[in-house]
Amino acid sequence: MLRALTRPGDVLAVDALSYPGIRLLASEHGLDLAPVPVTPTGPDLDALDRLCRDRPVRAVYTMPTVHNPLGWVLDRERRDRLVALARSRDCLIVEDGTYAFLDASPPPPLRTLAPERTCYVAGLSKNVAPGLRFGFAVLPGRLVEQVTRSLRAATWGTPGSSPRSPPAGSPTARWRAWSATAARTRRPGRASPARSSPAWTSPRTRAPTRCGSAWSPTSAPTTSRPRSRKRASSCPPGTPSPPGPTAPGRCGWRSPPCPWVNSRAYCAA
Repeated sequence: MLRALTRPGDVLAVDALSYPGIRLLASEHGLDLAPVPVTPTGPDLDALDRLCRDRPVRAVYTMPTVHNPLGWVLDRERRDRLVALARSRDCLIVEDGTYAFLDASPPPPLRTLAPERTCYVAGLSKNVAPGLRFGFAVLPGRLVEQVTRSLRAATWGTPGSSPRSPPAGSPTARWRAWSATAARTRRPGRASPARSSPAWTSPRTRAPTRCGSAWSPTSAPTTSRPRSRKRASSCPPGTPSPPGPTAPGRCGWRSPPCPWVNSRAYCAA
């Protein structure tokens, strides 16, 4: 989401002691982190006001409900003041509600106090199941389209290759082991095994699939449709590619269509 909301060099205000992952994300996107001093009850809003006055702060990253790692919960008065400060300085608010479920009766989230400039992010791995790596964002309407495009480009496209060797026993390691075995045992005329990370298959369709893809080169060009350079095929991991001279195939699970995603106003996951 930060990819869509900011540009390299933008200033992101964060608590001096905050979630360590935000530092990694800021470094990846070339953002300038500006620390805000903290107090026992929340960020020093006077210091934040001075920071926004002296520097062009693009956004403020905050955890007003059950802060990680300090655990504070901002009261309604401080929330109102933070919202007023963001409006007067024209800053976006990135509200992290990952641990908000731990407070049985918290004050209203910043999203409800300033819906026109607050991006609320949270997930299900903390309150539902650790292995459920699902995140969501509730956004101002004007930002939904650009954040959705950014998420599609970053997470729903074909994954890039990694120079590191996969851990032993991981799906990637098992897939590469199968690929090596298939390459040694395949019969003439059979397509070569895929050379990328493991993929799950979608139903056979002529529409291109997205995400988790594996491309399989062939030993001969297609003869039935000379102009077609690729077609979708079904080849789950552990199953050899279809025999015969076929066009390169791509396996993957399909993403929701754009109209379905865009119809869910204020929500992009």
